[in-house]
Amino acid sequence: MRLFVILFFSLCLPLHGQTTQYLFTTKTTNGSTITFGAELLTNTPGHLVIGGDGILASSTALNASNLSSGTVPTARLGSGTASSSNVLRGDQSWGTLSADMITSGTISTARLGSGTANSTTYLRGDGSWQTVSAGVSLSGTNQWTGQQSFNTASTTGAININPTWNSAGTVFSGIYMRATDTSSNAGSSLIDLGTGSTSTFRVSRTGNAVLNVPSSAGPRVDLYGFAGGGLAVGYGTSMGITGGGGTTTALRLDNGGTALFITAGNNATMAVNPTTTSLSFGTGVASMDTVISRVSAARLSISGSSGGAALQLTEMTAPTGPAANTVLIYAEDNGSGKTRIMALFPSGAAQQLAIEP
Repeated sequence: MRLFVILFFSLCLPLHGQTTQYLFTTKTTNGSTITFGAELLTNTPGHLVIGGDGILASSTALNASNLSSGTVPTARLGSGTASSSNVLRGDQSWGTLSADMITSGTISTARLGSGTANSTTYLRGDGSWQTVSAGVSLSGTNQWTGQQSFNTASTTGAININPTWNSAGTVFSGIYMRATDTSSNAGSSLIDLGTGSTSTFRVSRTGNAVLNVPSSAGPRVDLYGFAGGGLAVGYGTSMGITGGGGTTTALRLDNGGTALFITAGNNATMAVNPTTTSLSFGTGVASMDTVISRVSAARLSISGSSGGAALQLTEMTAPTGPAANTVLIYAEDNGSGKTRIMALFPSGAAQQLAIEP
């Protein structure tokens, strides 16, 4: 039988100036000695402290610099519940962060997103600074402040608007603008279009449409309506109301306003010339062969391209008497198949002027 010798002794004494007392117990087994120390505190008896370096110390006065491994429990760091959604605040409590805690200073752009932040970039929803790419698409209601510039060259336009109108009960507007005009220059415009620095078309603040094209370019405004009919306005012979897809002219003002032509197709059939105070008829602009013109006060002349002209009357039933101081000249059948020219007076009496032989 192996003989075991166990020696027990205990000693209570203060350590390192502490008021705490410690109980040391030494146990020897098979030549090996193990020393245990039990901390005796006034209100927390039974705390066991084993010093790895053989020195026992108070568990309430440990130096944090001695922590070289492991993790301090979150409950020992602060009050409250520690989780992945909160942080340890300066008042030693676990809590969440909110934007209203930032009351001064400016957050660095590098903390807001990746990429380069400057006057030409914006912060995108994926947390990156990006430039506005060509052909950016906007949907819903967007509000711009300041002046916006669109410099994209495209066959579909720098601004391309393609809304969907799908409600019969809604009055839609493709472009809607209302200017608050408290004080503006008389030359202000609601719309101003042109090339380079030259304005070619604008709508004034009072609603007047102004066309300003150099004469060498042939100023012209073409307005086409149903079946291609419309209004073509220009200088010289380029002013008219058109029809048939804009290829034929129904009404045209020529030569700086000296003649107004009413046409069928591209052939003039009637023209009013304010210079000669005449009304002309013909089959073309250069073929006006019948003219009714003013000779003098209260006198008309009928003439033709060769000099003379005739007035043709068609038989009719005798009309009612004319107003006082007037006379009606008409043609009628005399009852025997012959045409005669009659003069009808206000009294109702008719006088035969001539009869067919």
